[in-house]
Amino acid sequence: MSIAEKKEILEFFTLTMRGENLDTITGNMFKAAENLGKYYGLFKGEGSGEGGDVIIVDDIGRNTKNTSQ
Repeated sequence: MSIAEKKEILEFFTLTMRGENLDTITGNMFKAAENLGKYYGLFKGEGSGEGGDVIIVDDIGRNTKNTSQ
């Protein structure tokens, strides 16, 4: 048996969301899929599931001319 890949996990969540195979889904199966999804970083907010670092540049007030004088 191999470890589920990202695509398989997303397919599972899609089937669950659509209610297409609720008769076979248990709470343990859903939790396992959720944990694998977290492991793969599928829930970081990006559609690609690749997640990346957010860089915030605070440049407010720099390179501005004082026009009030």
